[in-house]
Amino acid sequence: GRVRAAEAGGRSSGRVTDDTRCGGGNTTAIVAAENPYRCENTTMADRFSCMVAACTNGRSAMELEGRAAIVTGAGTGVGKATALSLARRGCAVLVNYSRSRDAAEAVAAEVQAQGVKALAHRCDVADDSACRAMIAAAQAAFGRLDVLVNNAVSRPMKSWSDPAESFEQSMAVNATGLFLMTRAFGNHMAERGSGSIINVGSIQGMVGPDLGLYEGLGMDTPPDYFFHKGGMLMLTRYLARVLADKN
Repeated sequence: GRVRAAEAGGRSSGRVTDDTRCGGGNTTAIVAAENPYRCENTTMADRFSCMVAACTNGRSAMELEGRAAIVTGAGTGVGKATALSLARRGCAVLVNYSRSRDAAEAVAAEVQAQGVKALAHRCDVADDSACRAMIAAAQAAFGRLDVLVNNAVSRPMKSWSDPAESFEQSMAVNATGLFLMTRAFGNHMAERGSGSIINVGSIQGMVGPDLGLYEGLGMDTPPDYFFHKGGMLMLTRYLARVLADKN
């Protein structure tokens, strides 16, 4: 299987670093320190089309045709763009959502319009049993499951001065949820002997904040985001080694 981390935003220049290669299989941890899609496209969907190609080792559309993926947090934004990019390559998509049902069902309809199967599925990734049930639902709907894109994110913390409860709420989805979803799919991937996990990371998980980077965008730099994106990077490296001998 493949376990990869891809950076998904900011105004950084584009490069992908092949950070960790582990023996015993073809598992590779891809750490995108900056923007992984060396791509001049300006729309989110087109840019994430480039990202999908980068994170699947440059696979052609033919190689993704007939496969199936789960994209967490796929009702809007980055998740939606990723789901549609996969669909354009012939990949069926389970569109995961937690609250935005109408948006997720609309994305599923767009995925189906590309000529592939789609399913909008509600799941709180902080719930272990719900994560495992979503894996089973995807297999039942598509007959197979090849790719997990960990995109879901919760942003309850807005600043350094927010109450501790907001940090705890963030970790429930962004740390615990990431682990639970990855473990559920990782077990499936190990049993199957193949698959790809793509973790949507951030430059903010690799370097300290450049406060000028988001100047004028109305965005702050809350500490929880740096904490869990940095943790995602190390979890990706950990998984690359732990799952390597399971192909």
